[in-house]
Amino acid sequence: MAFNFKGTRYAVRFWKDILIEICNVMSSMHRNNFERVLTLQGRKRPYFTKNANELRLPEKIKNTDIFAETNLSANGIVKMGLDVLSLFGYRKEDFTIEAH
Repeated sequence: MAFNFKGTRYAVRFWKDILIEICNVMSSMHRNNFERVLTLQGRKRPYFTKNANELRLPEKIKNTDIFAETNLSANGIVKMGLDVLSLFGYRKEDFTIEAH
């Protein structure tokens, strides 16, 4: 399984890895304002936080003090990945998934 973002292919093993890798790429490309992801909230919990205890299945984003919720369905992962990309001005056409 893999995803493509703006012409670069990223190999992943699990659905949650798609979200984490998108976040890793965004945090390196948008280091100064990556904290914007903290505005993405669910009805009951945040999707991103600096407190891992607020999440069911937290995963740390590289080179940040921010954790992402990875306890999401495959569709939830894709939607959240697209939400993160749009937060930084990218379009859904910039992103494709290869699933086998």
